[in-house]
Amino acid sequence: MTMFDELPPFELAFPGPLRDQLVAAVLSGAKTSTTGLVREYELAGDPLPEVGERSAVIDSAGQPVAVIEVTEVRVVPLGEVDEAHARDEGEGHETVAAWRADHEGFWHSPQMRQALGDPHFTVDDGTPVVACRFMVVECGRAPVENGELYYEAAGSGPVLVLLHGGMLDMGMWDEQFTRLARSGRRVIRYDARGHGRSSVSDGDWCDHDDLYALLDRLRVVRATLVGHSSGARIAVDTAIAHPGVVAGLVLLAPGLSGSEITDPYIQEHLQGQEKCFGAPDGAERFVEHYLRMWVDGPYREPEAVDPVLRERIWATATANVTANVATPTLGRAIEAQAVERLHEIQVPTVALIGELDSGDVAGNLADIVSVVPGARAVVVPGAGHLVSLEGRASFEQSLDAFLRAHPWV
Repeated sequence: MTMFDELPPFELAFPGPLRDQLVAAVLSGAKTSTTGLVREYELAGDPLPEVGERSAVIDSAGQPVAVIEVTEVRVVPLGEVDEAHARDEGEGHETVAAWRADHEGFWHSPQMRQALGDPHFTVDDGTPVVACRFMVVECGRAPVENGELYYEAAGSGPVLVLLHGGMLDMGMWDEQFTRLARSGRRVIRYDARGHGRSSVSDGDWCDHDDLYALLDRLRVVRATLVGHSSGARIAVDTAIAHPGVVAGLVLLAPGLSGSEITDPYIQEHLQGQEKCFGAPDGAERFVEHYLRMWVDGPYREPEAVDPVLRERIWATATANVTANVATPTLGRAIEAQAVERLHEIQVPTVALIGELDSGDVAGNLADIVSVVPGARAVVVPGAGHLVSLEGRASFEQSLDAFLRAHPWV
């Protein structure tokens, strides 16, 4: 199965020269909007597009060539289509009048009228149309030593890499991926080894070397790394092992390689997880211990946590546990022992923590801001370990402020 198989098709015009022209414009980045007749959706019995929906762009040969994600949908009378939308259709139109003339020619063509079942179909200012904006999402698998990483990339500009936490996957960044890609950044997210769609390892591996290999594959010279928990751990290790590729660090609920777990609450649940192996309901109980540690945390009962958030993390963690039971990861992760090498980090750094997170994570943050030159700490009230999700507004404000203060990163 390829990345296209699970996506609905996105077909521009009819197969032939016009479709070839439009598909080329999508692939080049010139085309970021499109316009369709509401009547087309009604005749096909299809729902209107929704923001966040993805589809596969189909060429004249019927082959998928790109993935796009809808970023805006408006249903408006044809007479209200504005110049910005017309220009962003990428067909060379500088005025709405020129855009309108070409589109009327297409909608009034015999082929289109036949498709609509009306030989006299005619548009006017009041004809309802669906004006969509979209972005191209590059999806792929990057080879790494003894495996491969599934990644997605979108946008253009200074590069941001989003690194998820342990037992999660790139989906934890759904709220930020599109927003950041539309803000003048190239945004990359990926599933770490043994998570999501990436492969497991049949031997020892280095997560920071995996990230370096991915950046090399994507021809990224320098990037700002935004990491949560074990993703922050990878980000810090990368800044130490491969300092030349790291422009800045945004560390959320940071883990640190080489640090010890001393929080009695976390120790208790880790011991509980060890007892799950081989038990009939072991996977279910293993995930529940994970939720108690890293969703609820030491200071809350499950009932105090947003049930939608808890269910979302349960689903992702369960999928990862199930996948690793079927194909277990062999070997161990080789790390940079960052807790002893924080002084080597010389890039702008901000670290965020939820006020309800564990003492171990608070200790990691204290080490970072006391040793890394200029590092700044942000404590998000009311949030636990999942600070980017529970404290989304505070996280996004802090991230945006960091990027404004360091526009080159």
